[in-house]
Amino acid sequence: MKPNADDISIADGSQDVFDNDLCDEWLDKSGRAVFKKISSGESVRTEEMIILVLRSQGRTSRRLETEFRREIKDMREAWTGASPRCAEI
Repeated sequence: MKPNADDISIADGSQDVFDNDLCDEWLDKSGRAVFKKISSGESVRTEEMIILVLRSQGRTSRRLETEFRREIKDMREAWTGASPRCAEI
């Protein structure tokens, strides 16, 4: 099944084609295979290096998103306690 434009829209709450376990599992499995090649002294292709970069970026993005959401939550809680008007926002 080919994804359409609606599949990657996050703003309207639809499914993000990259936000799924299948992609994460594939990147983890492929990344482990590349690391195994590197640790055994084999050379890796450009495509394999890209897998490592994507895997790293995915983990970093998830970590940053978690931190961002926590900071927003903390700010909302601080604002809500500081002023009743802020609670309406």
